[in-house]
Amino acid sequence: MMFRSWASVVALVPMLAACGAAERLLGGPDDPGPSDPIQVVETTPEGLTILARSPEQPLLLESVALDDRGRLLVSSIHQAGVFRLTMEGALTRFTREGETQGVFGMVADRTRGHLWITSANTLYDQIEGEGGSALMKLDLGSGEVLAAYALPESGHQLSDLALGPDGAVFVSDSTGGGIYMLSPGSGRLEHLVDAPERASPQGLVVSEDGRWLIFSNYGTGLHRVVVSTGSMQTVRLPEGRALRGLDGLALDGNRIIAIHNGAPPGRVIALTLSPDWTEVRDLELLFDGAPLSEPTTGFVSGDSFVFIARSQWSDFGQDGAPSSTALAPATVGRISLAESRP
Repeated sequence: MMFRSWASVVALVPMLAACGAAERLLGGPDDPGPSDPIQVVETTPEGLTILARSPEQPLLLESVALDDRGRLLVSSIHQAGVFRLTMEGALTRFTREGETQGVFGMVADRTRGHLWITSANTLYDQIEGEGGSALMKLDLGSGEVLAAYALPESGHQLSDLALGPDGAVFVSDSTGGGIYMLSPGSGRLEHLVDAPERASPQGLVVSEDGRWLIFSNYGTGLHRVVVSTGSMQTVRLPEGRALRGLDGLALDGNRIIAIHNGAPPGRVIALTLSPDWTEVRDLELLFDGAPLSEPTTGFVSGDSFVFIARSQWSDFGQDGAPSSTALAPATVGRISLAESRP
């Protein structure tokens, strides 16, 4: 998510109808799934399931993941931490108070037992001062901080994350404009590439073989990077179509599930890629409109896309302050992907 200091831009074209719901909630043939299954709170409207609602307080949620037992984790920018969120709306700290600044991106590496997060000091986190950002590695079960990789100077705000097949971590810097990589065994972030003009890189996905990366640049659309060389090109779209205002991205086979929040209230779309990831060959609308409100990021698990459906970004001003001490709850939503898959 970028800070909205300029008018959002969007050039979306008509897309296909939203897909229907399916029976599975989380998990698939290659996913052992949570040991504590997530249960449905309610379904409103057709095609979107609300999995959980936060308490009615300022949180400013940005990302969602699952811990080692399959329980929901959410990142809070305003409350500066990672929290467990139950179906009943109970919120408990996963990270200890004071160990992080505002938490933006999250990605769970269940194979290695790690939760990767990005943390930054901004106007929105109630922490004195401003500036500095870090990629942090946590224990997926306990929330213990295992390592931190900082960009201490001002002008950086590490944001979204993606995992490579070898455990490499890729991260976008939505303020500084760069894409960084933490290679396995490395002790520092390596600069990979800078986003093009109007730089505000957001979500990322990495190919299954680790050769390519695609990131969304908020003002210019999708860009493909060759990881080994840093070579970058704009991902082509079908003639007459354009996509700007994309935030979180998640990989679903040969598709990208993308969250568009460039125009309220937001939508979720599926983008089918060419085999070499140089072009989008098809676009399909999965869900559009209320009750989405500034949706941000999510992840694919089995037949489901789980994401922050209402983030509370619309409830905060440019000064970083919430509009009220009792805000409408943030929500975690789920969309079935089964019926929309090729």
